[in-house]
Amino acid sequence: MAHLALWALSLVLRMGTDRGAAFMTATLVTLAAAVIVAFQIPRAGAPSTRLVNEGSPARTIGERLLFHGDGRFYARLARDPLMEHPEWNVSVEETAYRWQRPVAVYAAWLLALGDPTRVTGALVAVSLLGMGFAAFWFALLAQRHGRSHRWGLTVLLIPGLLSGLSWLSPESLGVGLALAGVFTGNVVWLVLAGLCRESLLVVPVVLLIRSRAPRYLWPLVVFGSWAVLVRVRVGAWFYDAAPGGFGAIFRMGADRVQEPDAHLLILGITAACLVFAIKRGGLYGWLVIGYAGLTLFLGEPVLGRWQDYTRPLAPLYAFAVLAVLQDCVERNVSSNTPEPRARAGLQAATRE
Repeated sequence: MAHLALWALSLVLRMGTDRGAAFMTATLVTLAAAVIVAFQIPRAGAPSTRLVNEGSPARTIGERLLFHGDGRFYARLARDPLMEHPEWNVSVEETAYRWQRPVAVYAAWLLALGDPTRVTGALVAVSLLGMGFAAFWFALLAQRHGRSHRWGLTVLLIPGLLSGLSWLSPESLGVGLALAGVFTGNVVWLVLAGLCRESLLVVPVVLLIRSRAPRYLWPLVVFGSWAVLVRVRVGAWFYDAAPGGFGAIFRMGADRVQEPDAHLLILGITAACLVFAIKRGGLYGWLVIGYAGLTLFLGEPVLGRWQDYTRPLAPLYAFAVLAVLQDCVERNVSSNTPEPRARAGLQAATRE
């Protein structure tokens, strides 16, 4: 254990000041995420007779936690990495719908070393590490704009990531991959983000529109190719079970909304983010606008619960905070009292 601690410390020291500080923030976020998941344990209740897999009841705490949300679907997929048993889920269409997000599935499968009995724990680990991964890249982006790495703690306040963490779904990992793509400009991160959750394809689409760089087409091409592969293996398209419907937000009645107080609060925050983004512009502003446009494609089952619609919209809140940080830096620079790191952040943002 001591050798492992020394190795981790040496790794942090080799990262440099910025990355080392971001790594420490990511570690704190991962530990905090573990505490949040632990608080879900009392809600797990007694051992369930509901099936986690083909004929296997939910007995352990980890398996019972899966039943709070979509985690149970991804656990089943991780036990069937070659897509040989699409009937293990509710339906073939449901299986195809979940397979459009394979990154978290295969990450859990790899962590479990292919052992089906370890998949549940591996999926919990993917969710926790995903929160830390998102915090790491958020902290680096904050530092790029002259702000403290502690801003990486913001990911703990993003509602979509919190609900995704509670349900052991892949949003945190996907947002981290998208942030990595924005920070590095490496399209591989964006390809993985799109395969972690389809809504994250908004990021390369916005980058493609702004830069007209053909490399940002790759996430769309890879996602389309994966869709064809799943259609061949499973026998259904992703959208066959998708709870979508263009313009459902305008047709939805108030009686379909659960927890209206929380719903109104989050809608107010979202509207404020959108207004600021329209005024601010820039890369982050356009990303916020892009995700606001995504709400037009969300169906009524998703829009009825804030825990559901904030998950595909999680990047909206992340990029809105980054837009505010960047705006504050530019205001400091314009007032002729810039810090050296703020000036460097402004220059980096200008190059974007």
